[in-house]
Amino acid sequence: MFRRMLVMLMLLIAIPVALTRHPAFAASGRTFYVDCLDGNDSSTGLSQSLAWKTMSKANKSLLVAGDSLLFKRGCTWTGTTLTAHWSGTASAPVTIGTYGTDARLAKVADASISVTGVYQVVEGFEVTFKPVKTAACGQPLGQYYALVVTQGGSNNTIQHNLLTHATAGIHISKTAGTYNKVYYNTLAENNVMQEPFDGSGDLGAWGMLVRGSHTDIAYNTFLDNRAVCTFGKYFASNSVEIYEGDFNNIHHNVSQNDRVFSELGGSSTNKASDNTYSFNLVVSNLAGARFITTRGALDTSYGPVYRTVAERNTVFFSGVGSQGMVCSLGCSSNILTARYNIIQAEEKGVYFDQTMGQKANMYWSSTGTAKIQDGGRLRTVGPSSTAEIIVANPSFADPTNGNFRLRSASPAVDAGGATGFQTDLDQAPSIAGVAGDIGGYEFQPPPPPPATTVAPPLNTASATSMSPATLGQGSTWRTVKLTGTGFEA
Repeated sequence: MFRRMLVMLMLLIAIPVALTRHPAFAASGRTFYVDCLDGNDSSTGLSQSLAWKTMSKANKSLLVAGDSLLFKRGCTWTGTTLTAHWSGTASAPVTIGTYGTDARLAKVADASISVTGVYQVVEGFEVTFKPVKTAACGQPLGQYYALVVTQGGSNNTIQHNLLTHATAGIHISKTAGTYNKVYYNTLAENNVMQEPFDGSGDLGAWGMLVRGSHTDIAYNTFLDNRAVCTFGKYFASNSVEIYEGDFNNIHHNVSQNDRVFSELGGSSTNKASDNTYSFNLVVSNLAGARFITTRGALDTSYGPVYRTVAERNTVFFSGVGSQGMVCSLGCSSNILTARYNIIQAEEKGVYFDQTMGQKANMYWSSTGTAKIQDGGRLRTVGPSSTAEIIVANPSFADPTNGNFRLRSASPAVDAGGATGFQTDLDQAPSIAGVAGDIGGYEFQPPPPPPATTVAPPLNTASATSMSPATLGQGSTWRTVKLTGTGFEA
């Protein structure tokens, strides 16, 4: 059963604590302020004491490259969409952000943030909804997109936002421009389903819905994005839904207890293609969990989806019926290429009705075997190794407590290869040994102890040697607090 958001939910999310803006921008123009309590729309807006008050006034501001529009943290603006429609430049973007010392974000309630401009940075907002309609089972219904990039919006950076209780936390629409960046956001408990909710469509409960192209999606946290109830066997639930989107790059994200990390498909006239998944950590205990679900060459309704690549991801599914990579209706290496992934799933590590492009993927399950159906024939494989498939216990450091880094003796260490990224999920070097590891975390050998230097004795019979410092290994984790009124990171 779907777990509603607790009054205070403390979670340890495997993302390093370094959350500096990416990329770093420095304000170079004017700064306008908006304060929901003490502001006045008749003021100039050019200082905190002369702040504007309403979202409508803010939307009408005439921002130019290098300007900033800042909303007071802890404030809530209800029912009016924030329209980020301004034009910055690569070196002087327009910043739409927040100010103040309140631990909470600036909240947009029951309305969206609509991004239609170019070279803007949108950061520091909580966007949430209370749908007015529910099904008999308690399922929220409607079409609510928390943050939408649309109408030619391109080269925008969306970062450090909390998007929740929507149909989709972020929607990159088909009319969006290209080269948008989605970094360091938390997309949590997006649980709204579109109508009709009768089991025929299952549209909704998406962390992200991506219909555009050339989007860089990285360093985000996806958490409990799933429907409240279901007509079918499994809950509708998706971290990143790709529909008609192409050339999107999904990397260095963490997904926890979403049922499907990514499903890909397109329309009969507009296919999806050339999407890449790298260095993602995907963990779920839900029944029927899936890592990637895609379509083969014979699927003329929603496929084919060509040239998907999955490399160096770590997937851990403990629920019944869970599977790793899934494709039917004419799958081949031209549909999906998978290399250097760790996939632990209870039902099948992979299901492809024909074949796929594989290289050094590691599979495992709690039974000490892996079920592989690559080529139509289902087989149970015990510990073994070929160039394509390795069946072995990946030897995670502490999976019970959410640590999916590798132990030094893991068979995944130095068993992979190079990718296009220089850093792993910890943002440590992606190759630290003689070769890259399999999975999203590169084992980082502890550095050697510092050399011990002993000073010559001074008028003493003996010298006291110094003990080298103890050097620990590991990364600092970020604590995320979700409450009914705000978000802290």
